[in-house]
Amino acid sequence: MLSLLRISRRMKSYYLKGYWFNKRYDACNLALEYFDMFYEPVYRKKWPSIRLALLSDPKYCAVLNNLANSNVSAELLLDQGAFDLMEEVRKFHKNDNQKQLSKSFQPPSEHLSTEETVVQYDEVDFEKNSDVRTDFGMTDFVPSREYLQRGIDQQLVSMSEECVISLPDIPIQSEEIAYPAYLRVLLYPPGDISVFKPSPASSNGCIEYYLMDAASVVPVLALNVQPSDVVLDMCAAPGGKSLLILETLLPDLLVLNDVSLSRMNRLRRMLNLYIPSDSSIRERVVLKRKDASSSDWDELEKYDKVFFYFIFKKM
Repeated sequence: MLSLLRISRRMKSYYLKGYWFNKRYDACNLALEYFDMFYEPVYRKKWPSIRLALLSDPKYCAVLNNLANSNVSAELLLDQGAFDLMEEVRKFHKNDNQKQLSKSFQPPSEHLSTEETVVQYDEVDFEKNSDVRTDFGMTDFVPSREYLQRGIDQQLVSMSEECVISLPDIPIQSEEIAYPAYLRVLLYPPGDISVFKPSPASSNGCIEYYLMDAASVVPVLALNVQPSDVVLDMCAAPGGKSLLILETLLPDLLVLNDVSLSRMNRLRRMLNLYIPSDSSIRERVVLKRKDASSSDWDELEKYDKVFFYFIFKKM
């Protein structure tokens, strides 16, 4: 009996060692070691925060449904510490945008002209500075910024002593992004790991808010939808960004396209949950099943804005 217990303890110790060894060298930990080895010298003190963000779950936000006839959930979420992201963005845009633009850009006449600019280069000792990368091993990571800076410092430029460059007038066009007035996105502050609970239904049967990754708000804002726009979402399902466009109440027509029947059914169910059956907004939504990647796509120059979301997959 005693020998049997000794064998059991040895086997247990053997399997524990194998478990920790395999866990130490699994794909996830090897990837983390790779990131620590190559990116920590680049970002230095910022790397622990970046690493933590990459390992953390996505930050979800709550997009309020303007078609629901209740604001109880919004008031409750605000009382729990959430804030209106779009309200903060509009406030910053109104107060500080002009100030930031004036600091970032100078008038074109000050730094762009057709006058000839003379650039002088010192003589370069190529025998002394033969190769920039000889100071590094083949496995060392050299950031591009450091490489370029070293190239400038060592002046590896095979040009004449004096070079004349003519700079043409380049107009600077500032494109303003209009932040939708009716779009409300609630988000917990940075450092707050609170999680939104599933949304309840309002009295008219619609869900009061939609939970989605907060990063998904950015491409919709970049689309810069204007009143009376005709917008096409070429890959609409499952419908989060399409609903976000619809919640702006700006487009005259929103065409939602997807080639998959199952994804289209999922999109249709989502719209039924957030749009009342008697709402006039339904007349602005058109569903289509077409292959957006096909050369037979014949709907050209029909839309003011086109939203296309593509996921790269390894073949």
